[in-house]
Amino acid sequence: MRDLMPFQLLGDMLTVAGWTFAFVLVALVRSHWYIALQILIPAIYFGGALYLVPKFGAQGVTWAYCLAGATYFAISVFALRDVLFQGSDGHSNS
Repeated sequence: MRDLMPFQLLGDMLTVAGWTFAFVLVALVRSHWYIALQILIPAIYFGGALYLVPKFGAQGVTWAYCLAGATYFAISVFALRDVLFQGSDGHSNS
């Protein structure tokens, strides 16, 4: 059980961080990103578990969960890149 917890915790942290950004997506009326995330992330979790469990057992589930959380976070940051990476003057840094 102890070897399952690190990836479960990391997945939880990434998912909660992704949720925070997802609520910003809703507030900014970027619903298409939010809906896409709500469809894509469970599919990644399910597909990852189907692939990893036969190879790694119970640990594969936690890896799939962590992968889903990391994807959730990464896509949320990508969808909000114009908001997150603004300079202090309101202009993009790129």
